[in-house]
Amino acid sequence: MPKAAFLWTKPQAATYTEGKESCCCTEKPLESKWSMKKICGFAMFWVAVGMLIMLFLESVWIAVAIICILLILGYNLFCG
Repeated sequence: MPKAAFLWTKPQAATYTEGKESCCCTEKPLESKWSMKKICGFAMFWVAVGMLIMLFLESVWIAVAIICILLILGYNLFCG
C-alpha cells in the first residue's frame, strides 16, 4: 500500500485489551475532539515561532533554505 493510501481507506476495527501490553494500534483512541485541538494548537504555535524567527532574518536565501529543509523534514516525519 502506498504511503498516502491510508488517507482514503476506512479504519479497521481494533481489538481493545485491558491490562495487557499492546501496541499503539490496539489501544483505545483518545477523544478525537481534544487530540485534534491539541495538534492544531501545537502546529499554530510553531508556525508563529517560525514567523517570529523570519522577522529577524535579513537574508532571503537563508530563510528560503530553512523553509525548504523544514518542509522536507516535516514531510518525512509525518509520512514516514
